Amino acid sequence: MDLGVDASLVKAIAALHTDNIARVRYGTDGECTDRFQVQKDVRQGCVPAPLLFSLLRNNVVHYLLVDQLDVPIVAGRRVPILLFVVDAVLVARTENTAHGLLGRFVKYGEEKSLTINCMKTMGITLRPSPSLRWKLVINHVPIEVTKHFDYLGVQF
Repeated sequence: MDLGVDASLVKAIAALHTDNIARVRYGTDGECTDRFQVQKDVRQGCVPAPLLFSLLRNNVVHYLLVDQLDVPIVAGRRVPILLFVVDAVLVARTENTAHGLLGRFVKYGEEKSLTINCMKTMGITLRPSPSLRWKLVINHVPIEVTKHFDYLGVQF
């Protein structure tokens, strides 16, 4: 999906997130740690971060909706994913759809050089039968499947 963003702007934004040095302020007297190289994560308070997240969000939703997978419809729209900051919740009605969404999500990440942390990834089944357990895998790593989890303070 072409978002029409000029390459020079992409380079400028990438430069803001490359070779960063930081210090952490702590205590009541404003003491600071020694400088250190930032190696991962999102810059806190980064002005373009909300815009960048919105572009990514729209892009990934369109990417997931290419296939006609069985996802819930909310207010007349197909909803394959819920996104909040660095969290993503794939939403599927069937195990086949879950596998399809997960496969496309992993492929999207690979194409965009994004990494899915398998240790912080889990699946949830909202089925009446507690014996129904889906088997989800990312790059040969099994993903924990549970019947309950908390997301933004809401228990599912």
